[in-house]
Formats: sequence, C-alpha cells, structure tokens
Amino acid sequence: MVRLLGIVTALVGVSVCQWLMASPRDIMLVYCERTWNLQQFLPYVAYLDRDGKPQDWFYDSFLFMMFGGAPSGQTYYDGATNRQDWEHFLDTVFASDTGFAALEEALAKVADQLHSPVPTIPVMVMIPYPSPRQENFGDVDGDGISEDLRQESDRLKAIQWFIRSFLQRWRAKRYSHLSLWGFYWMNEGIEARDEGVVRETAALIHRLRYQFLWIPYFNAPGIERWRDLGFDLAILQPNFAFMKVAPATLRIPDENRLTVTANRCRRLGMGIEMELNEALFSDEAYRVNLQLYLDHGHRELDGYQHDLPRATYQGYDTIARLCRSENPCLRALYDDLYRFHQGKYSRRKPYQFLLAPHMDGYPGEQLKCLTDRLWRTQADRSVSFVQLHSGTHTMEFNLREGLIVSDFRVHWVLTPDGSLNAPRMVRLLLSGEPSGERFEEVAAEDLFDMDAENGGGFTILHFPMRFARRARLVVEVGEGESVGVDEVLLLPTPHLLWGKELLVDGAPRGAVYALTDGVVNTGGALCRDLRVSVPSDILRQHFADSLWLHFSLVSQLYTEPVVTVFLDEEPLRQPITLRFSSREMWVRIALPPDRLLRKLELTITEEHLGATGLQEVVLLPAQNLALGRPYVLEPPFPAAYPDSGGKLTDGELTREGFGDGKTVGWAEWDGASEVTLVFELPQVTPVDEVAIHLQGGGYGAVHFPPFVGVSVSEDGLRWRLVRSTRQPPASLEQISLADGSGRAELGWLRLPMRGEKARFVKLRLKVRGWLMLSEVQILSAGQNLVLGQPYTLHPAPTSSTRYADNSGKLTDGVYSMEGSGWALCAGFDQGEPGVVIDLQVLKPVHLARAHLVGGGPGAVRFPEEMRVAVSTDGKQWFPVGATRERPPETGDKPAVGFMAVQFAPRQARYVRFQFVRRGWLMVDELEVW
Repeated sequence: MVRLLGIVTALVGVSVCQWLMASPRDIMLVYCERTWNLQQFLPYVAYLDRDGKPQDWFYDSFLFMMFGGAPSGQTYYDGATNRQDWEHFLDTVFASDTGFAALEEALAKVADQLHSPVPTIPVMVMIPYPSPRQENFGDVDGDGISEDLRQESDRLKAIQWFIRSFLQRWRAKRYSHLSLWGFYWMNEGIEARDEGVVRETAALIHRLRYQFLWIPYFNAPGIERWRDLGFDLAILQPNFAFMKVAPATLRIPDENRLTVTANRCRRLGMGIEMELNEALFSDEAYRVNLQLYLDHGHRELDGYQHDLPRATYQGYDTIARLCRSENPCLRALYDDLYRFHQGKYSRRKPYQFLLAPHMDGYPGEQLKCLTDRLWRTQADRSVSFVQLHSGTHTMEFNLREGLIVSDFRVHWVLTPDGSLNAPRMVRLLLSGEPSGERFEEVAAEDLFDMDAENGGGFTILHFPMRFARRARLVVEVGEGESVGVDEVLLLPTPHLLWGKELLVDGAPRGAVYALTDGVVNTGGALCRDLRVSVPSDILRQHFADSLWLHFSLVSQLYTEPVVTVFLDEEPLRQPITLRFSSREMWVRIALPPDRLLRKLELTITEEHLGATGLQEVVLLPAQNLALGRPYVLEPPFPAAYPDSGGKLTDGELTREGFGDGKTVGWAEWDGASEVTLVFELPQVTPVDEVAIHLQGGGYGAVHFPPFVGVSVSEDGLRWRLVRSTRQPPASLEQISLADGSGRAELGWLRLPMRGEKARFVKLRLKVRGWLMLSEVQILSAGQNLVLGQPYTLHPAPTSSTRYADNSGKLTDGVYSMEGSGWALCAGFDQGEPGVVIDLQVLKPVHLARAHLVGGGPGAVRFPEEMRVAVSTDGKQWFPVGATRERPPETGDKPAVGFMAVQFAPRQARYVRFQFVRRGWLMVDELEVW
C-alpha cells in the first residue's frame, strides 16, 4: 500500500482546533454547478420572514460539492473526471463573489441585520471520486507523466494533490468566519476496490487534523463498516423522497422507510439525511413526502429532530424557492424546516380523518388506539395496540358523510410475547351507501413486509379512487396464531386537482389551497358569491369523470346555497340547490367523459354570509382502460431471456438452467420488481392446482421469488386473491448449468387451489435478483388447461437495450414532465414501432392517445404520424383512424404532449398504436377511453 506522505508540514498546524470540533448538527449541501451568491445563501444562513428579513440563524454548516458541471462532461460522483475538472471545482468554490466568499458575505449581512456577532461556520468540501475508468488524469507530481487512475497509487496521488491544492488556496484566503471542518468522500457507495484508497485518504486527513465525512445511499456497500473505513461522521440517506413505488399510481411510498433508516442510524451511530424532491412545486405528493420526513423526526415517531446530526439534500435551490413562494402551503414548509432545525416542530399528520372502528368482541375504548396516528417504531417502545387471535376479524369504519379514498394502510406490531406474526390475509371492502349496504372488495393483500427491530410494518391497500361512506377491514388470522395491529391510516387521494391552485374569486389565498389538499375539514372558503375556476392546463390533459364538492355548515343560520356549473361557458344543467340533512354533505356533478374541457367553472351563492363553507374540491379522472394493462411491443426489445411467444405453456422444461434457452427472465435492478401473468380459460372451471417450474439457488443472482400470489376472476374485472406462498419449491433438483459455469436449483412450485372457480387466473411473482420461469400449469381434474395456450405477461422480459421498457412504463399512469428526460419512456430509433395493449376484457372504446416526449434535443422528436387499430381477438384488426397533429416543438427545447385519435365507439379487447418516427421516438404513456 502506497502511503500518502510528503504533504507540506506547515499545513498541519493550520486548524488543530478542527480535530476537537464537535460534529455539526444541520449540514446544508451546496451543489456548486449553479451560482451560489449572497442572495442565494441568505435563506439558508438565516431564517427569513415573508418580507425577506432575517429573524434568526438557520443552518449551522455547509458542504460544498459538485455532481456535474465538469468541463469534460463527466460527473464528480463517479465519472472519469480529470485534473482540469478538479481544478474547475476549486476555481468555482474560491471565486471572489460566489462559493466561500459569498457565504462569508451572507454571514456578515445577517449578523448586521440581527444585531448579532458574526458566528464562525464550519464548512466541508468534497473530494471528487478518483474513477479507475480514467486512464489519463493529468500529471500531479511534476514527473511529466499523466496519472493513470486504474492504478491505486495514482488514485492516491490525485487525492493528495487535490487536498494540497485546496489547503494552499484556503490558507491564502484567510476567511474570517469560515472554519474548515474537513473533507467529504463524494461517491455514495464504497466497493471493495475503493476501500484501500478511502482508508489512506482518511489517514491523510487525520494527520492534517481535519475530519472525514460520508453520506451513503440507503443500502450502500460499506455502511456497516463506516468507522473502520476511517470516517468521523457518516450520514445515511433514506432516499424516501426518490423511492420508486409499484404501482406507479401509488403516489406516497411506505413511510416505514423513514423508521428503518432512523433505527439503522442509531444502531450504527450515523446521522440521517433530510431530502427534498423539487417536484414538490408541482406535485402535492412530494409536499406530503417532505411533511413525513419532518413528522417522523418528532418524538412521537422516530425522534431524529432531537438527537441525530443531519444533512439536507434539496437539489439546487428548493428551500430558497420555498422561502420566497407566494403559495402559503409551500412557504409553510420553509417555516416547518426552520422549526425542525430548532427542535420545535410539531407533527402535521397529513392523513384523512378516521373515527375509531367497530369490531365485535372489542370495546370501543380499546379500538381508539387504531386511529390515534401513533404506532410503534422501535421494538422496545410502548404503544397501545389491539391483539387479534385465530379467526376472521372485521373492523368497520364509519366515514360519516363520505370520503374520496384510494389508500388505506395498516400497521402490524409485536404481540406481548415479543412475536411479530403476520395475518394470513387482509381485505378491504367499501360501500358508498348511506346505510352501509352492498360492500365491494377493492383490495386484498397477503404479503407483509415487517421486522421486529422497527416495531412492525405497514400493509398498503391501494385501489382506484372512489367515494365511500363505510369501510370494512377484514383480517384473517391463522389457527393458533395472534397478530397485533396498532394503527390504520387513510392517506389523501391523489385526484386530478390534488394540491393544485384553483382560481377563486371571493376567498383569501390561504383558503384556496385548502380546497384541494385531499383532506376534508382542513379549511376552506365561505360560500357567499364564490366563483371557482379549474386551471385550464389540467382540463386540456385529462378526461374527467365527475366533480365532487364538499360543503359544511359553519353557523346555525338556515341556508340553501345554490351551485351552478359551467362547462366551456355553458351551464352544465340547472342550478343545484343544497339542502343539508346534517352538518356536512357531498355534491357529485357528472362530467362528459368523452371530451376534454376547455373551461370548468362553478358559482356558489347563498343568502347568509358565513353560513356555509366549501371545504374540498375533487376532480376524479375518467377510467383509462389501459391503466396497468399488459402490452406487447412490435418489435420487442431484444431480451436476455426472451419469451418467443408461448414459451411458458409449451410443455418444455429447462433441464440445464437459464443457458439452454428454455427460461424467461426478469432482472430486479433493471426495474422489474413484480411480474404478472394472466391466463384465460375456455370457461369458468374449478381449478385444483397452479404449478410453476422455475430456477433459483442464487447462482448468477437467480433466486426463487420471495412471494407468489394467485388471484382468480370470473369476468376479468373483479379479482380475488386466493393463494400465496413465500416458500421455494418443496422438492429441488440440483443441476449443472448449460455453459458449465456453476450449479443451480430447479423445481416445481405447487399451489393447491381446492377447486376455486375461475375463468381468469392471475399470477403475481415478486422479483429478487433474476426471476427465471420455465413453465406454468393450471390443473383441473388432472388436465393442464393452459398447455399450448396464450397468456399475457407484464412487464416484458428484461432487455439491456438503451431505453428499453423493463417495468411496464407505458401503462403505469405516470407522465414525464417537460425537461425531466426520458427515464419514464420507451425509446425507439428504428422502423415503425408499434404497441398492442390487451384490455383483458371486451370494452366499448372511442379514443386512443399517447403521451410523448419530443422537442428536438438528442434527436428526440414527436412522430410524423400515429395510427390506431382495434381488435376483439388479437387476430383480425380494424383501423379506426390516424393523426398527424403533433405537439409543437422548437428543435432545441424538450417538450411533452399528446397525440390522440378519436373514433366511433366500438367493442375491442386489443388496441394497437403504430408510429411513424422522425428521429428518436420516446413513448411515455398510452391511454384508451
């Protein structure tokens, strides 16, 4: 191992005090790709009021870094940067009016306005990642030979040169109120090849009496050994603000990630990172996401606002924009961040209100703990809970006059004996009837992700948004078992207006935002002479099913408000007179589902000012028949382990593993978290067994699926989850792989069905590493009903092709934003690509449209033409129209937009989109109405 020696000894004494400095409490990450001048620093150095005047000090330390912006175009995070790139970073942070100088100027300005002494602020600086992909870094030791970072000795030379160069500039500047705390390792994961370099870098930094910081991502390699690697402080990223969720229509991830991160930080002695996704300016889901970061910092949950050091990631200027926002909801997030920094933040609890449920055999007082918004987050923490023993238990929730719902979450907890058991099944049924009749099952789950260290875990029951007055939660507990439940949460419903600013005449701006926060009775507007307009950009993009208005009486005066709705300037129907039978009521207004609206307004008038309040405005989308449906690409992306069409029902089993061409494969790391297969039987038939032949064992990262579920349906619309397992096949065969590279395991995973009647059978398989399937059988009376029969699978087998679709991107319900890139798209640069969507049942259809990314940059353009055809059987096709009307594009600016074909209604099960390209085609989302 080459030792880092020869640093100028005079530098050692520059900051002996830094060695003794306590760890900072709140570190702000400063990404210097963009300019950080005096004005940019002010909302971070100081807490500013709504007039922009400092009221107090804010973040207490700053980490200077760059992710991109290098002259070579490489990233400092893991790219093959060179000496010129590293010097560019030094030039940036030591510029005369930005970087360190601007921070010092901001400190002086705030101190003057607060009439306070200027504090000394600790700063940290990144060490760019010395990538072993860089063969020609540049000469750093004066021998005339460019360093080759494939060699560890040259990587160490580059780091030594960088630290020496930085300290020389730092010493020359002599900043009055900045104190160098130490250095930051830029790469967020430490692989084995980097460990030696990191340890030697730590040794150098410590000899210089500075400290060493690291901020790894959630499951980064090296986090368990961060102290052994030589770091003085490590701060763990939850990555909750950037979690991918399945399905994509589930807008808020499982907040248990924050609990898991907090407990891991305490166990390992790490700090925790606060993360803001800048999408919060346009998407309410990310405002709730940030609110949950803050809420979990409260002592009622994970408590890290009080005892853990923190870093804050915000992209570039998200917090400054919150500070200066005229939107009171956004500005309130800035205020909350300050209170959090002060340790005085109180939870906002961004959930819909639930009354305690009724459950036979349990007194009402005991059940109140299920809706108190408290749950166990640590194994040794005491929280009230309900223990459920063997059998079926039904909790019935009264949703009063009704709520718009789509997302219930149940938290399971340790029982008194210290065990953490999962129920066999949990089902959710809803009723929209006032008396609670005619319940319909909307969600079921028997996959439970929980662990004792973190107090338990949540089950998420997600379903298409709908109105409900009653909810039944049915929990099935196995024989001789018991489970604990301590909380049921109802999250806001992400309808089309969620978090959007309505145009309201006659109401203060703060009240306007409460109208679309997804939570009833959090504020609103008084109804006298109120005029409400829905933003036209929402109407131009979405087909709407209905407008829902929630009203409440706010005084004892008798009132009968009158609501008039205008569509495209014309009254929708006669004015609606509201007659209250209780203190609150919903009004549903049906909208034409077959056209996009240009204008939607409503007026509300009443005789008495202050008698009635408009509490919530909800716009529900029309049903997109393609949402979540499987599809086939024409031609498909070349897959590593493709399905040539019927491979899983051809009767041929793999005997030598994935190398013999008889398996179909999906890779977790390329986006395939879950695979769904749907089989259609000739008629409703009692099914005795579902059997799946597959490979596992771990070699080549091929694993048996951690969960397999079987659902059945008689009509393809209403499904029942009837069997599941988390076990591998009971009988395994050890085999040598076809290429002779190792050994693996094969086996039949058999799920008894006990005569469950089905016309359609759906298999859900979770993916861990690689999932490799060879054959599927559905057996009835000894006969394989699907031998040689077609099926649908979703997503397509994994491909490594550039811009391949490995996760079902085209029907996931998520749109790319302008300038957000192509990560959510499937990309094509050859031929006339097509996509065939299987609606899985016959439906009347009248419109097909595609959301596309174009504009010109990167040769990505909207297509010349889009054609649409439909079919009832997937064999005989009927063209229904084509369009050349594409969104405008400039050639140098990214753009997004729709192309649509409308036609006379007709029955169809399959819909084909065909595109004529004009360069790269980026398809983002496909919809059928």
